[in-house]
Amino acid sequence: GDSGDAPGTDVPEDQVQAEPQRAVTEESAIEAVESFDPADEEAVASLNDIVYDGGDYVPSLEPLLDSDDPNVRWAALYVIANLTDTEDEIRVLTPILEDDEVIFSVMAAGSLAGLGVVDALPALIGGLSSTAQLPYSDPPQPLSSFALLTLEHYTGETFDDADGWQAWWDDVGSSIVWEDGQYVSD
Repeated sequence: GDSGDAPGTDVPEDQVQAEPQRAVTEESAIEAVESFDPADEEAVASLNDIVYDGGDYVPSLEPLLDSDDPNVRWAALYVIANLTDTEDEIRVLTPILEDDEVIFSVMAAGSLAGLGVVDALPALIGGLSSTAQLPYSDPPQPLSSFALLTLEHYTGETFDDADGWQAWWDDVGSSIVWEDGQYVSD
């Protein structure tokens, strides 16, 4: 007899709850960022839930960029950098380009570079000489590699080292424009 189920839709009982779908709200987004604990293996997954939800959480999370807790600051930046796509959100992220912590400035720059913010390029160039690791990257990735890949992707240029990138910036930085998803110089 026909049970009415489409073929292949029977899910074994032990797999039904394998990937719980967490509903994201403004409150749960703030809670996930405020309680971010890198020792909790679910912590980054909670942040990714917010990012994948794609909601308008940047205004609510912006104050957490000023947290005294570096884990909260990182979590707020991670979510904001991944969600930023409007002029107002770009204005939230842009001051982080001047952050004293190179990890923060380079993470912000990686997001802003893909949105046509020319001022992100010097922060990425500054990240080329960093020995830091990109936090919580899996597999681990040097911050300098992230900066280099981002620069190469959005400029179409390749240089041997940070000095080469700096010389390029000194030469063409004042004439760089964002055009069709790439930085070009006039």
